[in-house]
Amino acid sequence: MQNEIRIKIKNLRDNLDKNFVLTSSQIITEKVIDLIKNLNAKSFMVYNSFKNEVKTDKIIEFLKEQNKTVAYPITIGENMVAGVPTSQNFTKSSLGVFEPSEYDALTDIDVVFVPLVACDENKNRIGLGKGYYDRFLKCKGSLKIGICYDFQVVKNISPTAWDIPLDIIVTETKIF
Repeated sequence: MQNEIRIKIKNLRDNLDKNFVLTSSQIITEKVIDLIKNLNAKSFMVYNSFKNEVKTDKIIEFLKEQNKTVAYPITIGENMVAGVPTSQNFTKSSLGVFEPSEYDALTDIDVVFVPLVACDENKNRIGLGKGYYDRFLKCKGSLKIGICYDFQVVKNISPTAWDIPLDIIVTETKIF
């Protein structure tokens, strides 16, 4: 069932109109920035969006302007670490996401932005199916925020024992 949802939603997202992506990303970004302003958080892990994911560049820009610590997810084998860049160099990972080439590991993270393919109103999520975020978040007490388009919110996702639910989900029209 989860794989069917993953395939269907990824296909819809991959075929989005660029104007829809930009307009919806702007709306979601404004909501996320308002949310961030109300958090007493100093460190954030934010992924670099790719393909037609909700754009994260303006969120990253805002956090840097606020002098927040910004780390990026970096995959190493089957695991993931949060890396604060020590240079401007980013390279494309095996998953196609840009990661810092040089970084300092960050272990204490207040807020983690978690990518998703689909989610439900109970804050369960479906990712790409590799388990990187679930393994990473298992031992973290970070606030977990998912950002997505309205159509990515489905009726019900049956989580597995190792799935880590989100704390907040932000779409164009709702905050769960």
